[in-house]
Amino acid sequence: MAWSKVLNFTDPFPYAAAVRAADMQVFLTAKGEFRAEFTQVVMNRLWMTRFSENLRRIHKGTIRQGRRVFTFLTEDQPEVHNRGRVVSLGEMCADDFEVQHVRTSGGYRLGGASLGTEEFAAACEAIVGCECDTIKGERFIRPNPDLVARFLQLHEMVGGIAKTAPELFELPEVVRALEQQLVHALIGCVMTLPRRWPVAP
Repeated sequence: MAWSKVLNFTDPFPYAAAVRAADMQVFLTAKGEFRAEFTQVVMNRLWMTRFSENLRRIHKGTIRQGRRVFTFLTEDQPEVHNRGRVVSLGEMCADDFEVQHVRTSGGYRLGGASLGTEEFAAACEAIVGCECDTIKGERFIRPNPDLVARFLQLHEMVGGIAKTAPELFELPEVVRALEQQLVHALIGCVMTLPRRWPVAP
């Protein structure tokens, strides 16, 4: 059964603990009152998240085994460093199971989407006709701009539904339609790449 949550936090510790797909710790690097909003949508196969924070911070953590997780900025914002590299709007990070280190500059807006490992492989085969091994080792992906723009638009729309009309996730036909569009758009982004960034040393 699909469901959604929109949670607000003033403490980074329960905020970090609310993330289902990762074990992470958040450490503030700026003074002030921490405010964060966390939107989570769980469908039949796809999980998606949206994060909004106000203060500079760093986080360390690892992705939990069993899911292929992709994260991305949802809007232009101050510099975000992922494993020492500046990430820009329009890129996706293919998060592996190694230790992550991310540093933000405040005003952080991040999105995430994930599929189970086997479900991701099956979706790749069904949608683009090849195995997911084609992106093995890729950490930073810059998809076709039209494809990623479409995916970000869908992701924002589903996040908006979670805030304004969460009861729609109780309708199986609505969930199937939204999930199908999101999965197709995600696979199109991560499997149809005009440019690949090398794996960080």
